[in-house]
Amino acid sequence: VPRGSNMQVSGRGCQTLPVKPAETDQIKSRGSCPGCKQYLPELKLGPFIKHRQQCKGEISQRAVSCSTPGGYNDSRPRTKKNQYPFFAKVFKQTGKLKVYLPTHTDKHYGCSQCNKWFVKKRDLTRHLRVHTGEKPFECQQCNKYFAHHHSLKIHLRRHNGEKPYKCGQCNKCFVQSSDLTKHKSTHTGEKPYECSQCHYRFSQKSYLLKHQLVHTAVKPDYKCTYCHKAFTRQCSLTVHKRVHTGEKPFKCQQCDKCFTQQGSLATHERIHTGEKPYGCKLCHQHFVQITELANHMRTHTGEKPFKCKQCNKCFRQISALIVHQRFHSGERPFKCKQCDKCFAHGSDLKKHQLTHMREKPHECTQCGKHFKQIATLKTHRLSCESKKFFECSQCDKRFVKKDYLIKHKRIHTGFKPYECKWCNKTFTQKNHLTVHARTHTGEKPYECKQCNRAYTNNRSLKLHMLKHPVRPSSSVKPAPV
Repeated sequence: VPRGSNMQVSGRGCQTLPVKPAETDQIKSRGSCPGCKQYLPELKLGPFIKHRQQCKGEISQRAVSCSTPGGYNDSRPRTKKNQYPFFAKVFKQTGKLKVYLPTHTDKHYGCSQCNKWFVKKRDLTRHLRVHTGEKPFECQQCNKYFAHHHSLKIHLRRHNGEKPYKCGQCNKCFVQSSDLTKHKSTHTGEKPYECSQCHYRFSQKSYLLKHQLVHTAVKPDYKCTYCHKAFTRQCSLTVHKRVHTGEKPFKCQQCDKCFTQQGSLATHERIHTGEKPYGCKLCHQHFVQITELANHMRTHTGEKPFKCKQCNKCFRQISALIVHQRFHSGERPFKCKQCDKCFAHGSDLKKHQLTHMREKPHECTQCGKHFKQIATLKTHRLSCESKKFFECSQCDKRFVKKDYLIKHKRIHTGFKPYECKWCNKTFTQKNHLTVHARTHTGEKPYECKQCNRAYTNNRSLKLHMLKHPVRPSSSVKPAPV
């Protein structure tokens, strides 16, 4: 309240009381009480006015002064707005102002566990559920419990499909207003939350709080009972446990596919809706996930932030770095169930599994040749049509694929990027290195079906099969590793 204000709050609301000019001047100049003549500069404005009014007997001991001046006046026309000048809080109706006024009075209801105080008893009752864990509101459809009725009301929207909050730019609807606020940042690209240590910016405050745990070095308190991996948050541990239990509680309503996280389901649903909210400002290409947009932007900037510590090779994506590091470590996590052969890439395993298949479902319409893979059929079609697009500038040879041209040019340049780790011998192609490495490991995957003799490469086996009357194609089988 400004010094000299004539506002007070009683049980009936704010009232206007006359104040003498001399008394007003004293309050403004010195802060001395006109009733008891005490000089009280240490008191704040609210307690000082309360003390002054109690000394003069203007209000009872239970009444308190209003710390926000301006108040309301019932005699003012209903068409005008009532406002607090100090807080600049405006109300269109006097009734709403009356409801708001008790928030500036003393808070009589205190929590015995955390010393928080509340204006109304019902606010204290709601707060106590934080400590007791009580959840009296139950959803009749899924039997989930909630501590507040408002939380149950929001939850019921997920069952009935109600989405009252609509985005003005893409007309997408949301269950909560907070979800709409988060969604709007995808259009603006705004990231208002910045880390004070590494200056990395985030679109949501929750993302910033998770990121700050990296700098604070918080000790993980929640450990997984299956693999003993530790987490800093209980919700992270709950999501992680679903990897072991196989639980997928989030189900797509259109294709019945299930997911372990709500965010994964939301991303999947964009496949059905065709929504691509993340757009590139340079080439106007749109993406389903923000990570896809981040990877795409590096094609414009040329940035390769992920670096191999052993050979200093850089990559645009961390997944490409992880796959590359297997070349140094020799790790082969993808294993064939039929012959126990292992591979570093999942795509290599899929190609290998086709060798166990006898069927060749993909047929060339021009020559009738069959293939196991559709990619091989597409490459073959180009050769059938005699369209070889990629031409060597030195010897005028043409190739169907650009990769074939790149490999061919190494003949002219003498570049041999593939080196044997046992004898340091180099090769122009990776498959030549693979065959050579078998001379060190002793691996012989190509075995004759009739005499069980094995060879390091397929060419040697075909030459051997000429000694037998049986056709080579029916006698080849991969040897167990």
